Amino acid sequence: MACILTTGIDYECNNGAGGIKQGSLLITDWDNVAGGATVTDGEITALSQDAGTSFKRYKIRKEIVAFDGTSTTDPLTGSNVLETVITAALYKISKTKSTELKLAQVTPLMIIVQDNNNVYHAFGYENGAELLTVKSASGKAMNEMNGYELSFTSREQNRYTVASALMATILVDGENS
Repeated sequence: MACILTTGIDYECNNGAGGIKQGSLLITDWDNVAGGATVTDGEITALSQDAGTSFKRYKIRKEIVAFDGTSTTDPLTGSNVLETVITAALYKISKTKSTELKLAQVTPLMIIVQDNNNVYHAFGYENGAELLTVKSASGKAMNEMNGYELSFTSREQNRYTVASALMATILVDGENS
């Protein structure tokens, strides 16, 4: 297989915005969607969800969710791996959240987020993402955060976005997103 560059990258406008839109953290068990998808040039354009399953919407506030992806090539083994870490915070420690997070830690996940440039990103499509770290803290002073810091990790070969048209059909908590 020839690995030939196909296009250059032109100068871009300075009109982008960092961050993930609030309320756009969508999570489902990886097994719910592992049955199939249509991917065209790194964009998921169709996704099969198992009957009776849905993505869960984590209604997280603005400016407290982020992802950081690093692609590493090893010329000695000929391998290329993209490791992405998704971090998020949830306010207020509760029994319900602790139970939900415990469940999320023991199963592979698929995660979708929408960034502030209206691009939907998918993580865990190939191998499932994992919730590896859940840190809970009461805060010391009254103005410190009481809640959870979450760290999900995804290790895949490719980066994926999700077509906007597909997002209108994805089942989220029993309703379309």
